[in-house]
This record gives sequence, structure tokens and C-alpha cells, in this order.
Amino acid sequence: MEMLKFLAIYAVLVLTASHEALAVDLRGVPWNESSIEALRTPDKSSVEALVNELRNGDPQHAYVGEFAWVDLASDDQYHLVATEDLSGRAHFYYLAIYTRSDAGDIAVQWIEGDEITDLSKVIRDLDGDGKDELIVPSYLHPQGPQVNPLQPTVRWPKVYSLRDGRYVDASTEFPKFYDEEVLPKLENEIERARQKVATNPNPAIPSPGDPYFAQREAEARYPQRLLEALEMSRDQILQVLGRKAGHER
Repeated sequence: MEMLKFLAIYAVLVLTASHEALAVDLRGVPWNESSIEALRTPDKSSVEALVNELRNGDPQHAYVGEFAWVDLASDDQYHLVATEDLSGRAHFYYLAIYTRSDAGDIAVQWIEGDEITDLSKVIRDLDGDGKDELIVPSYLHPQGPQVNPLQPTVRWPKVYSLRDGRYVDASTEFPKFYDEEVLPKLENEIERARQKVATNPNPAIPSPGDPYFAQREAEARYPQRLLEALEMSRDQILQVLGRKAGHER
């Protein structure tokens, strides 16, 4: 009997907590330091509901992956930063930054990237000025993401800085970040890829008549294509930093 009473009380507490979480008006609450605890109360479903409400009737549903309330400019004004998927396949290609004005109007900036999955690595103050940069893994290919898992995607981390309330590409301003954190790791990956290619420089390519030609051909060429993708990523960074005239591939 006591156990049943305990379970009933527990269920009431859970329902009450859930109701309180949903009761927070994210539009009406000021997005500042004084309201940060209230902002952090709603769960992901509540944030996702707000995100889709702000899409002004767009039938394409936005799914939220990660989200965080962040004082991006160190001015006690918080922004909602979220990774979003519009495909329904849990591919979080978009980083959305929501900003609320004192009048209660909410604006959003979307930055397209590649499988943005860890906001702790995306939101960082790289130059120590108190304002957060956004490090967004981005595609070099003009057509965006390549969905074929056997076709390596050329990607590189773009750095965005806050300028007059919006984030702009400022990759050229952060050579230290690339020199210390990105390029050494990339060079190691390139060397490993070269060694792999060297072990089988002339892979057997199936004949076009093979019923599984496309898959087997892609598998055979994957090591070389991976090496090329890594080298193109490095070349892109060097070009952005002014150390390479242009792409050779």
C-alpha cells in the first residue's frame, strides 16, 4: 500500500515538473541573465515547438538535435543556438542562432554546414575577446553534402565571428587555430591515407558488366579518393590563409 502511495506521489511530481517545463513562455521571457534559469527549464520538445512556430507555416518540419542558451557576446543577452535537421533523417546540416529583441521579436540566422553534432566544439572564444566564434564543419563541394558513404566528402572547418549582431565568415582571421588545431591533425590523416594507397596502388576495378559495379568500383577507389579529399581540405585551408594560389584539383 505504501509503495502504491509513493508511486502515485511520484507520478504527480513528474507530471507537475513536465507541466512547468512546458508552461515557460520562451517568447515572453526576456533572454537575459535574470531569466536564464527559466530559459533552461523547457526540454528539447518545447524548443523544437518554438523553432517550428517561428518558421511561419513552412510545412517542412525542423528537428532539433542539440541546443544551448549562450551569452555569445558577453553582454548578459542570451541566444538560442541549435542544430537543425530538415530532412527527417537526423542529418543536422544547419546551425541556427535565435536572437530576441527587447520588444520580444525573435530573429534567426541559419548557417549551413555538415553533420553538426557537438556544440561544445562549435561555440568557442578563439581569440579571447569575450565573444564566441562558431566553428562550423563545412562542405567544399558547391553542391553541398554527398550522401554516398563510399564517396568521401571534402569538408573543412569555417570560423564565423560576430559582427553587428550577425555571424560572418572570418576564417582568414584565425591562422593560429588552423596552424595549431586543424592542419597538424589533417597532415597526420593525409599521411595515413597515403600509406594505405601505397599498399595497393593499383586496385582491381570490376568490369562494367558486374551487377554490383558501382559499389565495388567505389570501394576499390575509396582509399585514393579519401586521400584526394583530405588533400583538398588542406589546400582549401592554405588558400584561405593566403599560402596557396588555388586548388590543383
